[in-house]
Amino acid sequence: MPPMSSPKMLRGLNEVAHLYRGFLLDISGIQLSAGAADKVEGRALARCARQLVAREKRVAAVAATAQRAASAQQRARSLGFPEAAQAWTSGEFVHRCLASPGAAGRPELPTLPEGRSAKVYELSQIAKPRRWAEFMARGGPPLEALAKSGAIRRADTVEGADLCYWDVYDGDEVPYVEAVLELCQEYRVPLLQPHRSHRAVQALSASAPKGSVDAAAVHLSKIGGTAFGVGKVAGYAAGLGWEEDLAPQDVLLISADIGDVIEAEAAGIDVLLLFGGVAEGQLHAFRADAEQAKFAERKQMSVSQRVAEDSPAMLQAATNPFLSVFQLPALLAEATRKNAEHRAKVRAATDREVAAAAVATGAEVAGQGLAADSAAKARATLPPADPQGAREDLASAATAGRGPQRPTEAAAGAPKVGRAGRHAQR
Repeated sequence: MPPMSSPKMLRGLNEVAHLYRGFLLDISGIQLSAGAADKVEGRALARCARQLVAREKRVAAVAATAQRAASAQQRARSLGFPEAAQAWTSGEFVHRCLASPGAAGRPELPTLPEGRSAKVYELSQIAKPRRWAEFMARGGPPLEALAKSGAIRRADTVEGADLCYWDVYDGDEVPYVEAVLELCQEYRVPLLQPHRSHRAVQALSASAPKGSVDAAAVHLSKIGGTAFGVGKVAGYAAGLGWEEDLAPQDVLLISADIGDVIEAEAAGIDVLLLFGGVAEGQLHAFRADAEQAKFAERKQMSVSQRVAEDSPAMLQAATNPFLSVFQLPALLAEATRKNAEHRAKVRAATDREVAAAAVATGAEVAGQGLAADSAAKARATLPPADPQGAREDLASAATAGRGPQRPTEAAAGAPKVGRAGRHAQR
């Protein structure tokens, strides 16, 4: 497979629209959602589709879902796509593969039995819908028509199936999914999911949400099971009738999912990636996963390996004494700089601790000041003492050797009362 070309930043689709004749617009994230943001994005895609159709371009809405193309086309119409726009889904591709007599020989379904109808275990029969009102309007399972025609047979248990099919709606919960995956591994039942190709699932494993179809496929592969995947552009040319008129180089996929870059590469078509919340979340997941992997690897390193990673020149000088003589000044300068940075960090941490202690001490001192003010106010409210009692106290103090104490001005100007009266006044 040829390597992918370098990406080119664009300000809009008008810069490259003249280079292509067919356009695939991804509506996977908005086809079953009724959120305000999804409606705005859907209307923007619908406006783009109308402008492309006005330029006599071929346009199709594509979706990674187990539902058939008719369901995606109905959703596209509700978003405002023109009547000339077609629709294609990965679920439609799976449906046609299972319906064809030579389904067992297709590379996408390598484990189907030959000479008899495949027994399929549908995970939608145990899924819990996100909203029951929405569930009532869905209709039957995607493979119901194949079961009625006899092209497949439905299996009631995992152990009796040839294939486990993830036909769960986006947002629905699959209880006991881990138990189902363990049964698939135990009885060697492969899992087929219509969300991404297996290569794209492995590439985006770091950003797979817990409980999602991608996470289930990754987990099954880790425990020794088999998982297959089909992307939204698988079989699009034959399904839409474009294979005779349009070459892969004439088709452009417009998507906000980084995984579609891998899907487009496998199909030989170009892709216009819209940077938004989906792509940003995937990139953050890649970065976090790389940091965790590096941290785990570093924990297993020896001291010399860490030195080699942090200071390659220091390790080289240590292994070559002749060169270390000439590199010693630079190495010492580097070591001094790192030690200074470390001391600065320690000093800053110490200063923060001292500042915090000072704040605590200031609060304590302020509390003591408040207590002193309260004591002073309490003393100010006491009645004045009489001079006669003060003179007697001075005399007794002189006898005891404590030295004379001068009476206060308030005591000097107080009226003369007896000793008993002074104690009563207090």
